[in-house]
Amino acid sequence: MWADAEAERGVDPLAHQGKAIDAYLAAIRVREHQADAWINLGNALRRRASTPGATDAAGDLTRARDALAKALALNPGNVVACFRGAEISEQLARWRWSHGEPHEADLEQALALFRQGLGINARLPPLHNGLGAALLWQAEQRWEEGGDTAPLLQQAQAAFEEARRLAPKQAYAHNNLGEVWLRRATIQAARGEDPRPSGRAAVEAYQQALSLQEGDADLWANLGRAQTLLATWSLERGGDPGQELSRAESSLARASSLNARQAHIWRNLGELRALKARWLARRDTVKDADFEAAAEAFQQALTLAPRRHDFRLEAARFQLAWAEWRQRAGMDAGPSLARGLTLADEVLAVRPGWARALALRGGLRVALADTPAALEQRQAWHAEGQEALRQALARNPLLESEWRSRRGSAPEPVAGPPLP
Repeated sequence: MWADAEAERGVDPLAHQGKAIDAYLAAIRVREHQADAWINLGNALRRRASTPGATDAAGDLTRARDALAKALALNPGNVVACFRGAEISEQLARWRWSHGEPHEADLEQALALFRQGLGINARLPPLHNGLGAALLWQAEQRWEEGGDTAPLLQQAQAAFEEARRLAPKQAYAHNNLGEVWLRRATIQAARGEDPRPSGRAAVEAYQQALSLQEGDADLWANLGRAQTLLATWSLERGGDPGQELSRAESSLARASSLNARQAHIWRNLGELRALKARWLARRDTVKDADFEAAAEAFQQALTLAPRRHDFRLEAARFQLAWAEWRQRAGMDAGPSLARGLTLADEVLAVRPGWARALALRGGLRVALADTPAALEQRQAWHAEGQEALRQALARNPLLESEWRSRRGSAPEPVAGPPLP
């Protein structure tokens, strides 16, 4: 109780969390064969692992997982133990993934525990939502590996639809259905396919969630991101994204007004500001300050969530777009390219084989070859970039649509001035 109250006030709760864990361990010594005692211990360990500044998050999560396994061994029909055990296993999988460690076994265990819980009681919406969320993350991993995401996305959607059927007045299932549709739209856009039907379905689902929980910052942030995706598709096809941009700005302004400490809100703001800068550039009204505003939003996201490698890659991708604009404007693109390479290399230091990070590093190197430098240096950068792109597309052919033009059309530098 003390630890939870301190966390809500922004006070470091680690000391009281440690005392709570010690108390649960003492209780277990008295009643070792009661499942609830092990569940309480597991929940306390998970809370400490989730606290900023936790010194051994992986160890606490592993011990929490083992505590819930003990609870299930004592009472295999305990649906709470299934649900909490699944949550802990998924959290451990995400921790391992963010630290470049194998995570697949933990994710599979989470899926198995969610399904075990549903076998005990299929009328609990949290179990359906939990299963769907784990399947959705598994689909994201499958996409990163170049695999077929359709079956997993369909399974996730079915789980969320069942949660919505069981609890139609809860916002979570509506939001989660929006997440499935947004993931579909994102994949379709990356393949060069029209994402608008899926994007509009995502918008509708988020709006349904907001009609039930209007003051939720996360829901507004998710709506804004879906609207940004629709605006991006319009801009990249030569259309006018102004209307969707305006909607996205309104949604994300509401999100940040409700909670400015959420990293994903700042990431979404970075994407929105980057898109707006590109639109202004097409109209010849952009200023460097427009790109700087996007860079500041991405940096705030990374400050709040330094382990979100996907945010780091998105920030690096933005730096490449900024550099390309500066090159076209006759300005020095070097600082943006250097920053982008730093971000991409930070990700690759943790996950060396991540195809998306390799592709981005390749694109940045190819762009660097068009900056002022000695001919041999520019040729080396170009060769390094092409090799990184080759490796990325070999690992994930689904990236071909996005990076084909850079790999196929970028000529090797020759003697003479660099491209402006």
